[in-house]
Amino acid sequence: MTGLLDAVRDILEPGRIVRAPMTLEEEAEASRCPPLQVRGSSQHWALRLQSDDHLPVLAALAKERSVRRLPDYLVFSEPRTPAQRPEDVALQVLVCELKSSAVGAESALAQVQLGKLLAEYLVRVAAHTLGEPEAPKLWCCGLIASPEFPASMLAKGGMRPGKVELPNRFDKLSRMRIYHSPGGVELRLESFFS
Repeated sequence: MTGLLDAVRDILEPGRIVRAPMTLEEEAEASRCPPLQVRGSSQHWALRLQSDDHLPVLAALAKERSVRRLPDYLVFSEPRTPAQRPEDVALQVLVCELKSSAVGAESALAQVQLGKLLAEYLVRVAAHTLGEPEAPKLWCCGLIASPEFPASMLAKGGMRPGKVELPNRFDKLSRMRIYHSPGGVELRLESFFS
């Protein structure tokens, strides 16, 4: 599955790509969540989603059930070990939602869940352009950041590669681990996917 990371990037509007090293920040000018710095040792980039990027065919359901509310970013990265077999992870995705308040952070779970579905769709379309008959295997994690999450939630030295110590839980609906972080920190991609 060589070139999958590039194939996903190639099917997207170039102006939406955030290249590494990257800073993730909220779209709204009045946002209060400090930017997150994202670093990684493997090749990676992010897709910046905006509030009106939902598919126009989707219904405008009630806010708590909305299927139009997407996360802020999808960060795509190559795994440390390239996929050799179909069952190997071909691409890693960190689904990121930044929220200014704790109330907003509580409602972010649905956005992160939908973000995983969008990532799977984009990767499947990119694999199709490469002539791949099967969907590549993804490893997805979610991240919800808010300045109202206490800085004390970060254990000393807890963001070293392979050593994420952010509060997290496994979400059964999306079948991925979702982390919570205060804003304004530097994150290492390796920490989420080791």
